[in-house]
Amino acid sequence: MIKTVYDNFKRFRLFKSKLQPWWSIIGAPVLQEPIFRYLPYFLLYLPTSRYWEVGILSSIPYAIVHFYFGKKIVVYTFFLGLFFWWIMVNFGLLVAILAHSFHNIFVAIVLGKKWFVK
Repeated sequence: MIKTVYDNFKRFRLFKSKLQPWWSIIGAPVLQEPIFRYLPYFLLYLPTSRYWEVGILSSIPYAIVHFYFGKKIVVYTFFLGLFFWWIMVNFGLLVAILAHSFHNIFVAIVLGKKWFVK
């Protein structure tokens, strides 16, 4: 029984490690941009036109979601969220998703494999 659980855990970790780069480059931007940019844009910004308030409000949870990368990354992703907010408002959701994906590709190249280990 314990061996079976252990074997299943090993298989899951192998699957997760193979999936992680694709999740970071495709999955996360496709999921996060609609949640943290488009919904606030549609539900809060369009009715009120409060650009900075909505941008800041949407960037806070975006930064908190990235806390598992470390405390310094929370500050970085807050400002990155504001940048993606600017892209979303000026160029649309698809461009924000692409910018997020390209950012993650850049970070993966610069930081290498250690970025995917978290």
